[in-house]
Amino acid sequence: MKRADHHLVQQVLDGDIDRDGFDEFQNRLRKESDLVDLYTDYALLHHTLHEEVEGESAPGGTIGNPSRGLRIPAWLAVAAVLMACAAGWWAWKRLSPRFADEAAMLTFSPDAAWRLEGVSRSSGAATGVRTGGTLNLRHGRAAISLKPSVRAVIEGPAEVVVTSPDSLHIGHGRGFFHQTGNGAGLKVTTPKLTVLDSGAGFGLETFPDAADELHVISGRVEVSAIGSGETRILLAGGAATVSPAGQIDVHPSDGRRFPSGLGRFTSVVSGDFSPGAWRIQYGSPSITPRRIEGANFSAFLRLPRIIPDDANGVMLVTLELGNATDGDFHTDGWAGMSFFSQGVEMLFFGDSFGTRPSWSLDVKQRIPAILPAKPITGEKTVTLRYDARSGDVTLHQGGLPLADSFCSGKVPPGTRFDEIRIGASAGAALAVNSLHIRTRTD
Repeated sequence: MKRADHHLVQQVLDGDIDRDGFDEFQNRLRKESDLVDLYTDYALLHHTLHEEVEGESAPGGTIGNPSRGLRIPAWLAVAAVLMACAAGWWAWKRLSPRFADEAAMLTFSPDAAWRLEGVSRSSGAATGVRTGGTLNLRHGRAAISLKPSVRAVIEGPAEVVVTSPDSLHIGHGRGFFHQTGNGAGLKVTTPKLTVLDSGAGFGLETFPDAADELHVISGRVEVSAIGSGETRILLAGGAATVSPAGQIDVHPSDGRRFPSGLGRFTSVVSGDFSPGAWRIQYGSPSITPRRIEGANFSAFLRLPRIIPDDANGVMLVTLELGNATDGDFHTDGWAGMSFFSQGVEMLFFGDSFGTRPSWSLDVKQRIPAILPAKPITGEKTVTLRYDARSGDVTLHQGGLPLADSFCSGKVPPGTRFDEIRIGASAGAALAVNSLHIRTRTD
């Protein structure tokens, strides 16, 4: 299936589609069996991973009139829910045998980048992994279902080995683990500890050269230190630090948050451009509902709220460029998009100052512009991913789900933005066909 079809199905399930788009989607379902398979796989994923609706989308700003992807009307929401339920029941009956020989089923957030080692099998939205399979998650999140009552949500960067149908080994990373029901216990190991869980929920962090952190959110777990063999029992609200030497220090949890789901990206800026919303600093750009275009100009947009939503949030910015009628995107000057915080430019992507034509990053810390190993040129669609928790910034060709990054940098962790700028220097030109800014809500 095309990458765009995955995004289309997610739009339908999220309600981020208008009536005409939904009608077209239904017509395609009648004609394309592959699209039916993809939709039912997504419905199965929601069932098997016990994903819950995590609140309505936060109010989004627009760069013009109301977003082209309107919030779903009531009749359409009911239709989508009934459709998902029917498809989920059908998918459960029809697809379960496909995964009979797999130890785990994986799905990923739209901003995830990963590599799988070992035997795996992809079926639409899900990837089945056999025992011994290793997940290297560079960024984003992965949900792992070991059986109907066991779920893990891992946050990158991380390395996870599926050691059996009811156990995982976390080489490094952080995640949330939860088991319900009366089945066999879940076993999670790291290089420093072993956790046994029967009907509990807990968060775990493990990184090289640092103590492991275990926080029990519900139920009861048993933790054993590999270095010393010491074993302790922890109840909800308790935590333990396990040193590389095997010492267990038990203490109350500090309340830190762990990802309990893949999260949902909601729109902050999207839709048609609105000329009145932009503040022109200099130049005379043309701003119409479908395009911003100009040469030697600077146009600012105040964001509807500070983003990401908190210091641990993730932001995705998809910028689609077209050919400008008067000037070039790649010049010795600059052309692209900047992010500001309280009047200070903190981040830029596009074509930076310099003689080398290429998409690039400028993290504005007296660091030269960051160029990819192989130049990426031309007016195209590029998505920026920013993780406020780590400060990592990456560029990816295309939209969602993300392709591998071609350029990366870092800003101070926790940096947040209140204003954006689109523009070009003297001698350069820029034509923006669309802009979509999303943030992840948990």
